Amino acid sequence: MDPRIVPLPRPLITEPEQVPAIKPFNMQMKVLLTTEDTAGAVSVIMAWHKPGEGPPDHVHFDQEETFFIVDGRYELTIDGQTSIDGPGTLVFIPRNIVHSFKNVGETSACMLDWTLPGGQDRYFKKISELAAGGSLTGDKLAELNKEHNTTFCSARRPAADGRRERISSPAPMDTIDNVFSVRSHDGRFPSSECCYRAREANSSGRVSA
Repeated sequence: MDPRIVPLPRPLITEPEQVPAIKPFNMQMKVLLTTEDTAGAVSVIMAWHKPGEGPPDHVHFDQEETFFIVDGRYELTIDGQTSIDGPGTLVFIPRNIVHSFKNVGETSACMLDWTLPGGQDRYFKKISELAAGGSLTGDKLAELNKEHNTTFCSARRPAADGRRERISSPAPMDTIDNVFSVRSHDGRFPSSECCYRAREANSSGRVSA
């Protein structure tokens, strides 16, 4: 194919039953629209979260993200502001904004997740494949985060004296809570400083890199 020719997206109707499930970070997901389906414009994921489940603070430097809560109740923290929201809630998160969420209900919750441009589906599929093969490690996760320009911030937290305080409990690579507390091979927690840069950049009106 001529590299100068940009593929055009085609109309598509997808039902959740038609697509296979993936399980990144031990969470149930289905990719309703892949990056390839939309010629890179967007990817759409449906995700189910058990009570207490959800990612810690993280930031995407190359993508905007939109959540739509289908079922259940989530605690959403966006740029330091926290709210508890239920079905019908729509959330838009610009790139460079630190955010997190978790299911605070007593039953399974479900949300739709759009990323613009696409690419999030590739990230989750790769993590699901590595986990299924037993080869998801802290180093592999750090590589994927760098490739997709995504950073998780829970590896460090500000201490009372203003210095960065490290969380020092390496854990097995089996659940989402454990994944984000694992150190890389040299003992460092990968990429946490970028979240602080994101906060500083947004507070000053600059763009993070």
